[in-house]
Amino acid sequence: MSWRKRTLAARWLPLVSLSICLGACPQRDVVQHGISFEKVRQGSSQVWLARVPISGEERVIPFYYLPDETSDVYVPDGLLEALRTAEPKPEMLYVSIDPRAAHYSYAAGAEIAQLVQEFDLVGGVPVKMAFSLANDRPEKLPVINCPQAVDGAWVVLVEQGPGNEVSRTGDCVHAHYHVPQDSMRVADRICYGLLGVF
Repeated sequence: MSWRKRTLAARWLPLVSLSICLGACPQRDVVQHGISFEKVRQGSSQVWLARVPISGEERVIPFYYLPDETSDVYVPDGLLEALRTAEPKPEMLYVSIDPRAAHYSYAAGAEIAQLVQEFDLVGGVPVKMAFSLANDRPEKLPVINCPQAVDGAWVVLVEQGPGNEVSRTGDCVHAHYHVPQDSMRVADRICYGLLGVF
């Protein structure tokens, strides 16, 4: 190989290596709010695996967004902390979704229900999925809305609204998303808040 070809190869090799690595090399962990996150592929999606200490044990929890990517979701101070530490605990928590909504809101509701149940984010309260309106869908979930939220049963109502925000009326929590794609960020923000991440 001539001197000129060796020089060109030496000059371009780092750029070629970098472009290959951007597509195939593992991504380094990201740390936000004292939590370490690793980006991995899950099916056709990419998720962030968070290593979170729960009851003295490190648990791995999947999220679609990093905490800072959910910071524009408005949550009044103390709302999620109050849910996490409330006494007495409800007998049941329903996560209710609009049966007419896009698949994103189904996934958002399922994420909230699964993480709250699996990681005891509200102190071991049993969690069930529900629909907010009567419908003829094949899933046959119960129809639960805010009027059914009483002391023994809390409701998290995942619904489209004017913006990305979480609010509370009595024992009913409203998880509003502006457009369907935002519902996953709202769900992640709720779970981060219940975990005490922020």
